[in-house]
Amino acid sequence: MTRDELVAELGDVRVEVEGYFSSLPLEEVYRRRGDAWAPVDDLRHITRSLTAVTRGLSLSPGELVHRFGPAEGPTRSRRTIGALALEGLAAGGRATPELSPEPVAEGDRTEAYRKRCLDAWNRAVATYATVLSAWPDEALDHHRFPHPFLGVFNLREWAHFVVLHSLHHVGVAERRLGRGTRNGA
Repeated sequence: MTRDELVAELGDVRVEVEGYFSSLPLEEVYRRRGDAWAPVDDLRHITRSLTAVTRGLSLSPGELVHRFGPAEGPTRSRRTIGALALEGLAAGGRATPELSPEPVAEGDRTEAYRKRCLDAWNRAVATYATVLSAWPDEALDHHRFPHPFLGVFNLREWAHFVVLHSLHHVGVAERRLGRGTRNGA
């Protein structure tokens, strides 16, 4: 996929994620099962994660090469990135503490708080899309930075991961609510 196709797809994912989390009944948005995240926590996690990816993408080409070396080998497919992510989760990979949201305080479990979380998601997507769009398409295959437990991704692979990760957490939230699977995640 080209950079412009990836940016357009991210717009579709933004709408799907927003639609899912905004359509849940309020009590379900904050429902936790044991120590598992509530759906709002999945939304907050993907927002934090996207913000972290945007920070990496915001580094200059020279800084990326200096810190992480040039990308090696051909760009892996979305299917390969997805399989790698599932393997990483099966091996025990979990979100880092800075990307793991604390439970929402009882007094904050409101429609206004959900709206703030959705607004933060939309801002994070818009910022990521702007930063990704500033990169020349061919440069996406030549610069890289690491994922916390999945290894190093080039920038195009990161764009695939962002889509997969966002939709994965919609599916995770759906399963925690006892509704089975969504988006094959």
